[in-house]
Amino acid sequence: MKVSDIVKQVREYLDEVDALNAASVLNGSAPVDDRIKAMIPECAVAVGEGKEMPSTDVEVLENGVVTMSIPADFGRLYELKMACWKRSVYEAISHDTPQYRRQQNLVTRGGTVRPVVALVPYGESRRLELYSVPVGDERAGLVERAMYVPVPTIKDGDTEINVSAEKAPVLCYMIAVRVARSYGNEKAVALLSSTLNEQIAVTSII
Repeated sequence: MKVSDIVKQVREYLDEVDALNAASVLNGSAPVDDRIKAMIPECAVAVGEGKEMPSTDVEVLENGVVTMSIPADFGRLYELKMACWKRSVYEAISHDTPQYRRQQNLVTRGGTVRPVVALVPYGESRRLELYSVPVGDERAGLVERAMYVPVPTIKDGDTEINVSAEKAPVLCYMIAVRVARSYGNEKAVALLSSTLNEQIAVTSII
């Protein structure tokens, strides 16, 4: 879906609930189209389609933890499956959560049956930590499947955003809610949020 098409659709959603009335627009100085475009990357990461992760550096530590480098445009994890895991992981936890702290304990951390992936700071960038693999397993560092959702770089209106036709309404309503909120139009926010929730309920969002 092109950026120009997203802007057009979001504007239509905003007009349907009178989100861009004069009083609202006066509350902000940024043009409406610029606000929409600024909110596309983050929202696109939330609903975007996964793509194969390029070759990464994988290191198996002595304690069974695996570290993996990620691309600079990494937005979120879409799917990760190590060869020795029984299942895939579809979401990475944050390093500042209680669940992450549990990964530092050999008893409570993830394993081959219920693996856990964490997104953690690493110098000036970030990397993934995988919990965990059997120490000494010859497949310990073998990645079976690695997919992620990149953060799109918007160059112009013809920039393609990788979102399926099914999820396009969710993306556009999500952006519309944020634009309406940026103008302080809470009535429009409530109406748009209600429709957004309805769209999410009938859409497969991973």
